[in-house]
Amino acid sequence: MLTNPQIYRPRVSGNSIRPPGELSDQEFQVAFHHGRLVPWKHKYYIRAAYLTLLRRENSDKGLLEVATSFAAEVHNFKQRGSQFQLLPESRTLTVFWLYQIKLAISAFRVYHHTAPGLISVKRVIHFFPELMDEKLPNTYYTSVMLKSPHAENFWMLPNLRDLVEPLIYEDPKFRERLTKKQHGDPERLLRFAFAVVQRYLRPGETRRRSWFINIAFSSLQKYAMHLRSVEPLAAPFSETQLYFYVQLVHAALSQLTSAGKGELVQDMSYVLFKEIFGISPSEWTAHYTSKLWDSLEARGRFVPPDLKPLPDCIYGGKFRFDYNPSSVGLNEPFNKAGLIPELPSLEILHFHQTILLEDAKSINPT
Repeated sequence: MLTNPQIYRPRVSGNSIRPPGELSDQEFQVAFHHGRLVPWKHKYYIRAAYLTLLRRENSDKGLLEVATSFAAEVHNFKQRGSQFQLLPESRTLTVFWLYQIKLAISAFRVYHHTAPGLISVKRVIHFFPELMDEKLPNTYYTSVMLKSPHAENFWMLPNLRDLVEPLIYEDPKFRERLTKKQHGDPERLLRFAFAVVQRYLRPGETRRRSWFINIAFSSLQKYAMHLRSVEPLAAPFSETQLYFYVQLVHAALSQLTSAGKGELVQDMSYVLFKEIFGISPSEWTAHYTSKLWDSLEARGRFVPPDLKPLPDCIYGGKFRFDYNPSSVGLNEPFNKAGLIPELPSLEILHFHQTILLEDAKSINPT
């Protein structure tokens, strides 16, 4: 386990400090804290992030908390070097790289049965070479999203593909899930539907469900058009697909509101929702054939399933809602893992913004 880096001093060869690649972990940390890693390269950023994650004081912290301190350290490092532009560290990119490194560590541990303190950064990178690809974020995010003020200041989930969750057990499809080409986040529709249903089930809401769904259709359609302008192979908007997931989420959450568990519904995160109800983005395959699901007819209007009808109610497995009146504590493990964004996706933001604008129309200016 790493100790306080300030008690170490990098060894000197002749009149110059040894190259960063030859430094021990302790020496590297000292060089990082004193701004001596010149020229600054992506591989040094990865190593600094890796060592930050392994610090004893960070072992019990959530990923977002670690990201805050690491971004501050990188900023301080750049302040000490005249060759850097002192721009704020992107919140989304900082969390993204830490998440990927933590994923690599978890996968390495599972497949090599190794304790964290015995893993070197070189071995992890050899096992997970994607970490050396500076353009890796571009396979997860559109450039427009990465450059947005939202992503600069808040942790946002990718919009081109989903994050692979850290491994607990060996997964024969891990590499496939990690490298498989995607043209859109497969969780997008289900996550959006969850936000829509959660909003119209808000306690005290009197407007009709159809009013919210119409706004949802408009918001998602605009976002789909934008996404396809930068990612032509992204899936087009489909009323059938969105309405299917809205119905599915409604079948799960409405039973809780009927049972007086409205607070639990409003506190629930998307990842907790999936954990409780076991609903996945591939749920449609049990109800629709691919031919109908992707048809032009299904895009323009809702088309009923041709395999199996939608369920009226979905129960939360063995989860005991009586013992869990609030979702706040239940969300904590997902928060620590970085699976809950600080800001929702752009289409969800647009959905809520549209509702707020409609609400503003009813406010008496006097």
